[in-house]
Amino acid sequence: QRRFEQAGLVLQVSVATNYLETLKMLCNVGLGWSVLPQGMVEGELIELEVDTPPLERPLGYLVHTRRTLSNAALELIDALESQGQAPKAR
Repeated sequence: QRRFEQAGLVLQVSVATNYLETLKMLCNVGLGWSVLPQGMVEGELIELEVDTPPLERPLGYLVHTRRTLSNAALELIDALESQGQAPKAR
């Protein structure tokens, strides 16, 4: 929303959802448009070229300090941290 406001555009929202698969389905059947991760653009979806910087969304993780993480969770955290995808937060 902030990026649209910076461009002087006003969004008129009639339906809002945060579920990416729902957004993709609504776009596929012609009921709207969305900003989706590039990996989800397939099938009937059409990618529009825009002359603005790419959108980024920082992600992180939370851990319960009184619980033991599984080996899989530890590997995921290590992979994210080694790729610079998540801040070190242990």
